[in-house]
Amino acid sequence: MLLLLGGAAYAAENAASLLDTAAQHRREGNLRLAIELLEKACKQPSGPPCSPRLMGELGATYYQAHRFAQAADALNDAYARAENAAERALFANDLGNLSASRGRKDEAVRFYEEARAKAGGNAAIAVSAGLNLARLAPAPERLARLQKLAAEIDTVADVHERGRYLLNLGSQARPLGAPALQLSYQSLDRARAIAAERGDRWCCPRCGVIVIGDTTLALVVGITRHGRRCDER
Repeated sequence: MLLLLGGAAYAAENAASLLDTAAQHRREGNLRLAIELLEKACKQPSGPPCSPRLMGELGATYYQAHRFAQAADALNDAYARAENAAERALFANDLGNLSASRGRKDEAVRFYEEARAKAGGNAAIAVSAGLNLARLAPAPERLARLQKLAAEIDTVADVHERGRYLLNLGSQARPLGAPALQLSYQSLDRARAIAAERGDRWCCPRCGVIVIGDTTLALVVGITRHGRRCDER
């Protein structure tokens, strides 16, 4: 019994380490390496199925690599096997991103709303889903949504993620005109301060635009929920 428990703990520790490593590779834009690691763990013909978290990370990486059909298979599998509401919220948010990229707006909204409703105490998932909903909302509703989310971003514990969400919010507010100017500037300036403190420079792999420099704000083009660090291409 002790051997079995020890083996289970070791396997869980290895899975957590693999998840962290693969997620870091994905955030840094090393998608091929992340996919290789995750496929080796999740696509063993004779082995047990990998955890929903690993399968969801594989789906998110496929999505970022624009391999949408494979992303759909992996994310739907993870979503179906989610072990709790917060995990299901994470996969619902990723499925919303996939639906939005395929032009399925109503489906994307349903997934984002589910993610926000089931996020519970996970502020990062709730804020991410909220920003995605704001992006798809009618223009007259967008500013009010963003103003509400600005306060929620402060509850995100991870500083790097908080900076990305501030950048996302500022870039969404910027085209909304004079009423949103202060919100946009404050959000982008806070994101700049975080980036400068951490030595990060974020960019958009779809458009190649650097959106935060070490000390100055650059022109924001597009929403960077899919962003990565520009110095780690």
